Amino acid sequence: MNQDELNKNVPEIETTDYDISVDRLQPGVFIRITGLRWLDHPFFFSAFKISKPEQIRAIKQAGIKMVTFVPGKSDVFPLPESPEEPVQPAAPAPVKDAESERLWEEKKKRIELQKAHRKKIIKCEKQFAASVETVRNVMKNIEGGDVESVKEADSLLQTIVDDLLVEKDTAVQLMTSDPGGQGVFYHSLNVSVLAMMLGREDGLSSAELKILGLGSLFHDVGKSKLPRNLVNKSEPLKKFEADMLRLHPKYGVEIMGPMAKSGAFPGDALLIIRDHHERVDGSGYPAGLDGKNLSVMTKIVSIVNRYDNLCNNIDYTRSLTPHEALAYMFAKERARFDDPLLQKFIAYMGIYPPGTVVMLNNEITGMVISVNPTNALRPNLLIYDPDISVAEALIFDLAEDSSLSIVKSIRPAQLPPKIYNYLNPRTRVSYFLSAEEKKPSKTTAGNTRATG
Repeated sequence: MNQDELNKNVPEIETTDYDISVDRLQPGVFIRITGLRWLDHPFFFSAFKISKPEQIRAIKQAGIKMVTFVPGKSDVFPLPESPEEPVQPAAPAPVKDAESERLWEEKKKRIELQKAHRKKIIKCEKQFAASVETVRNVMKNIEGGDVESVKEADSLLQTIVDDLLVEKDTAVQLMTSDPGGQGVFYHSLNVSVLAMMLGREDGLSSAELKILGLGSLFHDVGKSKLPRNLVNKSEPLKKFEADMLRLHPKYGVEIMGPMAKSGAFPGDALLIIRDHHERVDGSGYPAGLDGKNLSVMTKIVSIVNRYDNLCNNIDYTRSLTPHEALAYMFAKERARFDDPLLQKFIAYMGIYPPGTVVMLNNEITGMVISVNPTNALRPNLLIYDPDISVAEALIFDLAEDSSLSIVKSIRPAQLPPKIYNYLNPRTRVSYFLSAEEKKPSKTTAGNTRATG
């Protein structure tokens, strides 16, 4: 028998999707429900693998006659076609069974969850926007030695404690996108919020949190004395430029030092400004101090400042996902940071922190919106589905389906604009408020670099 004859005896492997009757369905078949709105069927996903006969009954009870079979994602092929039978008059729709009722009830709960989440995002975003504006005003006035700016900053920090820290997952989620041209101030706010989160987790007192908040909010104030084109430069810095940028802790002390001497600004907060780029292994700057000579609050700011710079690099294409940033710090830079604090930060943020965009093993893309405290690998996701409007974006608890898992995190620069705009919390907030979408900015929230 020659090769051609052998090939004739090998069954062809189906790779192209095609429509089949629901009567051919069986567990193991992956399908897509088409031609039907998400609200008109009881399933969470419009594309999924059938795992039990009850799902087939629910499909039929939803009045679905045909679905699309996806061979590449199926474990088995559909049942053989039945011999064609005479067309019978349409029978009344069957009464929903327990499984179908359960699916519909679960879907109603998800819709309510989505509405509540949107409200939280909008409320938190408004607070974030107001806080960024306050930071901008405070930084502008502090350069002129305005003591009242410290009081304004102190008031802002109390608002953060009362509002943003309460909605921890939502606040962290909002730290992954550009608010629109206010990167330096936004970075300062990010670091302040993250620092107080970690400080509270580490058991700092209210008085200590206040000092930590002030020091982290003003940690980059010295950059105001540097040329703006240097601070915002996205290309690699030349040596003299990098050396100049490293002067910002010194300039920060010069700006805030007189206020510290007068008692208007805490001395321990001034140390944070001076030492936030020092490392426990002595590899930092400006003085090469080691861990024995650094305060707990400085060690906290050192960690969260590095994290935010990795996630929100001034060069958009170099920004890491929150998951990648934590993994990188732990695997590559662990010796530079206080180890117990770093591990506490990772545990607090989760393996996949809110704001991380991930791909599931069914090739669905979603963004982490909250961490599962009992299983860090199975967070809650906001799902990208082009067939569902941005205003009705789906929320899915990964812990509810053991067959689904995260296979990778995706960097912002790797996302197609349509997916970025759909999942970006700030883009979605703009959509809710003005029904308009925007494209991602070329410079991200950090507007700072890894040395910032």
